[in-house]
Amino acid sequence: MRAVNKLTLICVLQVLVSTIGYGQGEYFSRAEVLEDFEYFKEKLLQKHPGVGLYKSLDEFNSFFEHLEVADSVSTLDLYGVFSDVHQVILDGHTQVYQEYFLQWENEHSGLYIPFQPYWDGQKLYLFKAYSYQSMDWIGQEIVSINGVESKKLIEGMLARMPRDGYQSGYAIWELNTYFYEHYSWFFGCFDDYSVVLKHDAATDTVDMKGILFDELLDEIEAAEPFKKSLTLQLNKEKTTALLTIKSWTNYYLSKEHKQKLIRELREATKEIERNDIAHLIIDIRDNPGGRLKFSEYLLSYLLDEPFLMNEGFKRKKDGVVVDARGEKMGLRKPKRKTFKGDVYVLINEGCFSNSSIFSATLQRYDRAIFIGEETGGSQYSMCGHPFFYMLPNTGISVSIPTLQMILKPTGEDIPHGVLPDYEVRPSFSNLVNGEDVALNKAMELISGSKP
Repeated sequence: MRAVNKLTLICVLQVLVSTIGYGQGEYFSRAEVLEDFEYFKEKLLQKHPGVGLYKSLDEFNSFFEHLEVADSVSTLDLYGVFSDVHQVILDGHTQVYQEYFLQWENEHSGLYIPFQPYWDGQKLYLFKAYSYQSMDWIGQEIVSINGVESKKLIEGMLARMPRDGYQSGYAIWELNTYFYEHYSWFFGCFDDYSVVLKHDAATDTVDMKGILFDELLDEIEAAEPFKKSLTLQLNKEKTTALLTIKSWTNYYLSKEHKQKLIRELREATKEIERNDIAHLIIDIRDNPGGRLKFSEYLLSYLLDEPFLMNEGFKRKKDGVVVDARGEKMGLRKPKRKTFKGDVYVLINEGCFSNSSIFSATLQRYDRAIFIGEETGGSQYSMCGHPFFYMLPNTGISVSIPTLQMILKPTGEDIPHGVLPDYEVRPSFSNLVNGEDVALNKAMELISGSKP
């Protein structure tokens, strides 16, 4: 996790909120905020089985003992203040939510930033434009937004965002996918956004008008052609198939794409068998997770022996971690007819939760070649079954997982996501030009080219 100086974070917040935004709301005293932090801490210790997994209990307690809270905190600042907890929990399923009425106000009358940037780890670029006024600047470097230098802005947000373990890949993916939303949670909405852009050696300051949330979503949908969430493409000449799965959530597939996941998977496996496919590429990039039963269905087609999806479950009883029961415990059965060919799995930082479980299971049985980037979700542990609480003074809502799935023992290893066998990270130029370097690598391996 990237270390960020607290003074820098405070300065970033102060600069950004100095401009009048929407929904700043009432103010809360330092005592009220600290009382809510204490309530949050007690609930974490009582309910969260993952507390102490990545950070020691001494570090956990020290975090709460040394909180730096201003004498007065606005509703607008609450999200940034309480999301600091993510630094010590390091569990991507533990969530802090922006105050409900402020979020409602932003989504109904606030004006959002009209573009999606891309952070490559060093520089911020204007990647996608959601308003006619920003189309001409696609590809240019973003030097600053509303007077805050891009590097400080991004690192300040990343330090407060959820992630599994010690890698920040999922948080970066979130910003590179939903920046407009995260920006509003941290800093609010503004009528205008002052953006300094750099092209070659020249810089230019442009003022972009904000856009209403519904209009923004409409433009996003219009800019990105409708795609099925689960698709199968066949290359019969090369006996190759590409199975793309964008979500393991049946509700999402059914509502957005009129698909039923098990039915689609069943039809896909039949097509693979009918066409004598020898090389199966499974693309789960940008798939943030969903139901275990769906990944189990596909695993039972890929693995020809009884398989484990987890080592067991943990929960807390009276504040003490104990063994528990959970979904998909013990050995799972393979299908009577399984896929015998080669399997290649395309992964990236947007693979979270169930996508990491799917990948970790295939990795456990050495059944696939992984291509792309480290998954955003841990290969060691996943927490779920959250309880939702509203902090008594500020009204900030938090979700605290109550059940921990142990994918495999951590031992002395530093927990990470599933690591690729072939690391292939697209450049910003690749993304702008629509070049799929991970898929190209898979096809190169299949064709027998040297890696």
